[in-house]
Amino acid sequence: MTPEQQRIAIAEACGWYWDKSHSPQKDRRRLISPAFDVCIVWKNGELGGKVVPDYLSDLNAMHEAENLRIYVDDEIDSDLIDVYLSELVMAANTGRMQSATAAQRAEAFLRTIGQLEDDK
Repeated sequence: MTPEQQRIAIAEACGWYWDKSHSPQKDRRRLISPAFDVCIVWKNGELGGKVVPDYLSDLNAMHEAENLRIYVDDEIDSDLIDVYLSELVMAANTGRMQSATAAQRAEAFLRTIGQLEDDK
């Protein structure tokens, strides 16, 4: 997956959705946040703005994604947390999940929710 595809997959997992009413053209679509306050246009496979959080570079953005999808207070899924922590240790390559970069956290996140598509 390209970095843009990873960012979009994480955003979708966090509740972002495609506005199908905006344009029927395949190369011009809007991705809208759950709060309806931001959107981007995606052209030719690249993000048309820096509105979608940069999950691969920003630890704060990844922390928010983890809290939305992995560490959900009202529905704690200990199996999902265990899988995520295991994936995080493997992605960090150091055996210490605390030292995982935002990109490593994004990889572990996508693997945990079954959305990481390996490049072929």
